[in-house]
Amino acid sequence: MGGAVGRADSVGWIPETKIEAKMVEALQKRESKGCSVKSFNTIILKFPKIDQSFRKCKAIFEQFDEDSNGVIDREELKKKFQ
Repeated sequence: MGGAVGRADSVGWIPETKIEAKMVEALQKRESKGCSVKSFNTIILKFPKIDQSFRKCKAIFEQFDEDSNGVIDREELKKKFQ
């Protein structure tokens, strides 16, 4: 998960998934209002098992999402459970 290990404030960093983009957007929005929040990366570094779980979830999702469009549609799901 690029967002879990990459830095959102790094020059040229691009979120890999919609959820990563939304998380970065939410953090930036809070920061612009003066609400300082620890970065997601800081939290993940303190809880390595969470990072490991996110990575496992992403790997499983990618196995189900055969066309890599970011959505597991009915046919993909059906195929995996046959």
